[in-house]
Amino acid sequence: MADTTTDTRITQRIEQVAHLITQPHTNHVIASSEGFSYLVDRDAIQALHDAIAPAFSIIRIVSYLRRQDQFAISHHQEGANPPVKPAALLHGHSPTALPQTSALQHQYLDYETRIGLWGDVFGDAAMILRVYDRATLKNGDSIADILDAVGLPDLPVIDAKDKNVSMGMVETKLGHLLHGIVTDAHIRASVQRRLPMTERMLPARADARAFLAPYIHGNRRLNTRFAISPALDLFSDDFSMFPEQATDQWTESSANTAIRACAEVIEHLASSAATFTAADYAAAARALRNTRPDIAEKFLAAAQGLKPQSDRFKAKMVNRNHSQTDTATKDRRAQKRAARLQKAASPSP
Repeated sequence: MADTTTDTRITQRIEQVAHLITQPHTNHVIASSEGFSYLVDRDAIQALHDAIAPAFSIIRIVSYLRRQDQFAISHHQEGANPPVKPAALLHGHSPTALPQTSALQHQYLDYETRIGLWGDVFGDAAMILRVYDRATLKNGDSIADILDAVGLPDLPVIDAKDKNVSMGMVETKLGHLLHGIVTDAHIRASVQRRLPMTERMLPARADARAFLAPYIHGNRRLNTRFAISPALDLFSDDFSMFPEQATDQWTESSANTAIRACAEVIEHLASSAATFTAADYAAAARALRNTRPDIAEKFLAAAQGLKPQSDRFKAKMVNRNHSQTDTATKDRRAQKRAARLQKAASPSP
C-alpha cells in the first residue's frame, strides 16, 4: 500500500520545483539537484515532465553515473557528516567502508531501471548520460562538463570550492557511530572538527568487486540502450584503487585519536556547565514553565540528569512550582483579609 503522506509530499515538491524551473524568462534554464536522482517512481517522473513540458521546446536530462561500488563508498561516507543526509536513509550508519545492503539502496543503485524510467518518460533522445570520472571531465570540472554537455560551453562559471570532499577513516567511522548515539548534530560536528585527516576508509578489493557484481548485467544493458561508454559493462574494471585488506578497522592509534576527540568535547561541555547545579536548572524550568514549556522541559531534563538517583526529582520540581504558586496566592488572600479586619477595627470618623 502506498504511503499517501509521502506521495503528497513528493507531489508538492514536484510542483514547487516545476514552478521554479518555469519562472525564469530566458532562453535556457538549467536545473541541477541531487534530489532528482531520488525520483525512482515512474508516476513522479511523469508528473515532473507534465509540469514543465509546456514551458519548453527542448528538454534534456543530464546524468552522471559512477560505478556502484565507488558511488556507495562515497555516498555512505557523506552520510557520516553531522547533519542527517538522504545518503543515510539509503545506506544506514554501518561503521564500515561499504554500507550494508538493503532493498531501498538496491533500487537506487539499479541504474538500468532508474535511468531507464527517465528515458521512458522524456524519451531516449533527451538523455545525456556520462560516466563520472574526473580524468575525463572537461577541464577536470563537473560544472564545465555539464555546460559542454548541454551546448553552453562559453557560459561564465563562478569558481566554487568543492563540497562533500573525502573524509578520513577516523572521521567517517566515528561519524557513523555518533549518529546512533548523539542526537545533537552540533555536538557531532564539534567532535569531528577535532579530528585530523587520516587515510581514507576503503573496503578490500574483493569486497568491492562483490558489491558491484549484482549490477554488472544491468549496467551492460543500460549501455547498450543509450550508448554511454565504449566499455562493454559501462564502467572500467579497474579495482586497483582498493587495497587487498580493508582500511575500515580501528587500530590503537586511530582509536586513541577518536577517544581523545570525544573526551575533549565532553570536557568542554562539562566545563561550560560546571557552574550550574540541578537547582539552577530547576529554577529556570519553573521560571519558563508558563511562557515556554518546551524549554522548561529541557531544563527539567538537565536537572534530572544531574540527579539521576532521584526518580521523583522531576515531579518534585514541578510540584514545587505549584506549591510556590499556591503559597503566593494564599499570602495575597491573607493580606486582603488582614486589610479588611484592620479597616473594620478602625473607629468611624
